[in-house]
Amino acid sequence: MPPKALLLLAATAVFLTGAYFFSLYALHGFSPDFWAINECFESGGRWNHKLRVCERMPGIYIPPDSPPAVE
Repeated sequence: MPPKALLLLAATAVFLTGAYFFSLYALHGFSPDFWAINECFESGGRWNHKLRVCERMPGIYIPPDSPPAVE
C-alpha cells in the first residue's frame, strides 16, 4: 500500500476514536466524570450529579445476551 493511503487510514482511525470520546463527553453534559457516568449507566445504575457517585439499582440490569422477559 502507498504511504499516503496508510497515513489516511491511520488519521481516520484517530479521528473516529476522538469523535467517539468527544461524543461521550458531550452526551454526559461536558462533565469531567463522563467515563464514570458511562460505566454507571452501562451497569444499570443512576448517576448522582450532586454527590458525583453512582447509585446502584439492584434488579435493574438486564444482560444483553439474556432472552426477552415473558409477561
